Order: sequence, then structure tokens, then C-alpha cells
Amino acid sequence: MTVTITPAAGQQINRVVDKTIDDLVGQGRVKPEDKENARNGLYFRVSVQGGGCSGLQYNYSVGAKNDQDKVYDGSGARVVVDFKSRLFMEGSEIDWVENAFGAKFVVRNPNSKSQCGCGESFVV
Repeated sequence: MTVTITPAAGQQINRVVDKTIDDLVGQGRVKPEDKENARNGLYFRVSVQGGGCSGLQYNYSVGAKNDQDKVYDGSGARVVVDFKSRLFMEGSEIDWVENAFGAKFVVRNPNSKSQCGCGESFVV
């Protein structure tokens, strides 16, 4: 099984990673000429953590890949998921949704048995 990334999510993931790199350049932590190298070493990370109304929630961050991370490529973006989170996320689709209420990443997870009313947390 795998985790898939929709085209809308792929575009937003790349925007988030690029913004992170621009912030690092602005802070002087990455030289402007090293932006491409920095991009090759940074990944969009999705993890499952305890919390929320229903017990589990997704967390998003940008960082380096660890040895036990699995990389999922799709729609021009790279996502890493740690070993424990993979157990919850196999078969999921990551999407970017914009509507009248705002914009956010949405994970369509076939392992989720129910979720809270706001859709921010879930139960497997």
C-alpha cells in the first residue's frame, strides 16, 4: 500500500517547503546559493499523534528524513511518514482543500473508523 498525494496537495506542499527554505535563507541559516541543496534535504512530514477530540490527529512539518521514514513521491512533491504513523496512514490520500471556511490539508484515510465533527481528529 501507499500514501498518495493529489495535485493540489503537491502544489501546496512545494509552496510550504519553498517558504521554509526562504525563511532559512532570511535567517542566515542557508546561503542563497545553497537553496537547491537545502530543498533536496527537506521533506514535508506527515505524522499521526495523540490528541484532538477523537484521540488521533495529523501533524504537518518540514524537516530532514530519518532512517526509518518512508518517502512517498507524487504530484511533484515528496512526503515522509515515520514508521509508527505509517501503520495508521497506509492507503491514505493527502489533499489540499480550499472552501469558504478556509484552506487546509485533508487526509482521506481508509483506516479511520470515525472522526470528530470538525474533521481534525480521528479514530482507527
